[in-house]
Amino acid sequence: MKKVVIILSMTLITACSSSSSASLPVKVIDSKTAESCNLIDAVSGSEVFSLTVDRNVALARENAANEAIKLGANAVVITGSDVTANGNSATVTMNAYSCN
Repeated sequence: MKKVVIILSMTLITACSSSSSASLPVKVIDSKTAESCNLIDAVSGSEVFSLTVDRNVALARENAANEAIKLGANAVVITGSDVTANGNSATVTMNAYSCN
């Protein structure tokens, strides 16, 4: 069971740095870049029972990014992600920023 959680965690870490960020409706930035931006709030997004773990994570990221946009953000820093051991649900947390 621990191996499954570790593998899924590593998959999420890799997914957070993948090119799929390019499809998000906000810019994904690193914490160093965020220092010159205004923090709006923390947001999160979840997805349950999509076709694959990767799809759950992608949709959870998109849901969190859409929440950031509702708050007026144009950039986010991904702060965490969690996938259930069986991969049926994913949650992604982000800090939403307004950057010039």
